[in-house]
Amino acid sequence: MINENRHFDDSTDNIYKLLFEKSSDAKILVNTDGVILKTNKAFSVMFGYTKLEVLKNCISTLIQEKYRSNTGKDLLFNIKYSLNEKVEAINNLDVQKKDGTLFSIEITLNYISFENDVLVVVDISDVILSELKKELSIRKKEFKLATEAANVGIWSALRNGNLSENSILENFRWAVNDQVAFQMGYPKGQVLQFKDFKKVIHPDDLYAITSAYKNAIKKNQKYKIVYRVLPPNGGLRYIESKGVVKFDEFNQIERIDGVTLDVTKHKSAEARRVIYNNIAQKLNSNVSVFDFCKFIEIELNKIISIHKVYVMLYDSDNNHLTSIYINDSLKGFDDNVNRKNGNGLCEYVINNKKGLSLNKAEYEKFLSKNSLVSYEEVKNYWMGVPLISENNAIGVITIDCIDSSIYTVQDLAILEFIGIQLGRLISRKQNHYRLKLLNATLEERVELRTYELNKAKNKITESLKKEKELSSLKSRFVSTASHQFRTPLTVIQTNLGILELQKNAFNEEHQVKFDKISKRIKDQISKMTFMMDDLLTIGKINESGINFKPIFINIVSLCQKIINSYNDIQSDGRVIEFEINGNQKGVFLDPVLMEHVLSALISNAFKYSDNRPNPILIINFLESEFQIRVKDFGIGIPKEEIQYIDEPFFRASNAIDISGTGLGTAIVKDYLDASGGELIIDSELNEYTQFKLLFKK
Repeated sequence: MINENRHFDDSTDNIYKLLFEKSSDAKILVNTDGVILKTNKAFSVMFGYTKLEVLKNCISTLIQEKYRSNTGKDLLFNIKYSLNEKVEAINNLDVQKKDGTLFSIEITLNYISFENDVLVVVDISDVILSELKKELSIRKKEFKLATEAANVGIWSALRNGNLSENSILENFRWAVNDQVAFQMGYPKGQVLQFKDFKKVIHPDDLYAITSAYKNAIKKNQKYKIVYRVLPPNGGLRYIESKGVVKFDEFNQIERIDGVTLDVTKHKSAEARRVIYNNIAQKLNSNVSVFDFCKFIEIELNKIISIHKVYVMLYDSDNNHLTSIYINDSLKGFDDNVNRKNGNGLCEYVINNKKGLSLNKAEYEKFLSKNSLVSYEEVKNYWMGVPLISENNAIGVITIDCIDSSIYTVQDLAILEFIGIQLGRLISRKQNHYRLKLLNATLEERVELRTYELNKAKNKITESLKKEKELSSLKSRFVSTASHQFRTPLTVIQTNLGILELQKNAFNEEHQVKFDKISKRIKDQISKMTFMMDDLLTIGKINESGINFKPIFINIVSLCQKIINSYNDIQSDGRVIEFEINGNQKGVFLDPVLMEHVLSALISNAFKYSDNRPNPILIINFLESEFQIRVKDFGIGIPKEEIQYIDEPFFRASNAIDISGTGLGTAIVKDYLDASGGELIIDSELNEYTQFKLLFKK
């Protein structure tokens, strides 16, 4: 047995330090009688005793007084007789601290041999604290599973040395959970530092992240930022990071704690919506095709990785593919695609009018399967869609990347949308160019035509001027000639009257001859006078037009008056038969002109139907118009000559032997035109001739 007065040597002290002082658990070293030989700091913290206060005391003195007699004996018994270096555990011992606080503990007895003696190491744990640790362990496991299921990354950045304005993030020691590593594209469990984050963060977002941290540190506030990550295994991810800065008692940065969420799905959809809207707005401006190609390249780079962009137009008639925009991030702008009768991926996309996405492994297989020629160099991923205009493929746009990025179905969909919009824009620009050329051509033709028209106009104007001069000259000649003819006719008629006064001096035989000659002279004077009146009328019409003065007149009374005047002078006893149909009403016409028109038509009706049935004059009062028809049953007019009958001085071929000037119908036509009427002539040779006058109400 070891005496409690025994002093430990240096080796014993070393064992003590190893087993006790470095342990976070409360420990007591006792002999087999239960006498306390050593304690550690954790014991003092748990019970409140110093080492000197418990040394050489029995371990049973730590048990609550009311349980000490029974429980203490059991404890000492276990210490003394549970030998053979076995580990014994005793649960739920009710003990008390120096200050009297009661609590329960669990102890474990560890027997060790030391210089032929047996010592007992008593490990003590607080039952409640132990339960809390177990609960905490369970909760940690559950929390880890929950964060993994929710894809939540948790991290802490502890200050590691002095901080400078330009190296804030580099001077932290980072601790992350598996989800942070996974979100960044690294294997789970990998230890990450800021340099590892820096490798995968999108270059365009690095400044914004650094600024967010600096701003949060300066203002001692929480921060939130969304940034893009380019994982080593390819693709593009959106990460939302939230954190809070903590300071120590000296107001120095101690740590930054935060969480990260993978919001790629939401942000990608949002980014695509923004791109759709940006493209639509860009198309509303007067953007050139080149500028639009550059614009969509910038927009696409916001959601996918692009190293090369090709835009090519296709001439289907000649199977000719020509590039209009190429931007290679390694080589810059170029223009070197110009192939005819090609059979590559671009032609395949155009002919099928469908987008295509291939990775490097699929590329060679696809070419072989579809018997295509390898024009493109696919280093990782290639995507191409047709440029569509009015359901026709007019070209192709292709993109590819050389890193490990992956193009998704959504990426192909947005590129197809761009293909449609770009195709429409190119067609509009082409149509505008063609229209511009056409307008230029039309302007030249219009200018030439205008010159020719002006030349013709000047010629026509000159001709009209000469015609007017000629017409005026003719009118003056007709007027002058008519007046000049009237003077000798008047002299002849006057002298004939003087001779008639002297006829009584002739014998009876000479008187008969004189009367016959006198009548012949009078008839010719009358015809000549009538012809001169018609000539004067035509002259006035040509020179100054017709003075139309309409009033409401009783057309029936006017017709009856004219009919009576002609019925009285017919030597063969014929008369005009007059017929009226419909409700009689006043009409708005010039009575002077109408009297002249009706007189001329009735005169001709009698003249060209000698020894035929009576001519007819019919008035029809209708709802929308009224008609006057003058019909005779005389010699008629040849069909082919009816169209010329209202021209001045024209006479039908079968009326040559009947006296007339050919001016009557022409004057009738001019008067009707001035009155707003219409003349319709109908005739059958040797049957009838009808002149129908139409007046709209």
